[in-house]
Amino acid sequence: MESAPPPPESPNATRPGAGGPVPMNYRILSLLWIVVSLPAIVLLLHDRTWLAAPPGAERLRALRLEQGIGLILLLLQFYFLIRAQIERTVAKIEAEARQKTPAP
Repeated sequence: MESAPPPPESPNATRPGAGGPVPMNYRILSLLWIVVSLPAIVLLLHDRTWLAAPPGAERLRALRLEQGIGLILLLLQFYFLIRAQIERTVAKIEAEARQKTPAP
């Protein structure tokens, strides 16, 4: 009985996300994360007593629990945006390197 031929190897098999699906995943995640970020902004701006606290650690201590979680969610939004940009840049550099390298 003949076995099926093996699936073709992905061009990104050596490094996952090298110009492949990873940049798109972070881009999609950062876009969808807006749904989570909007309520976090509302929580932070609803009770502004934490803004009256002295800057620095005192201001962070003045946050209520749900406001602190909202701040963490907003920071995650920025992390996803930065990761999407980094992955896009790496993919672009690797694609340019592949174009400059002659095929064996």
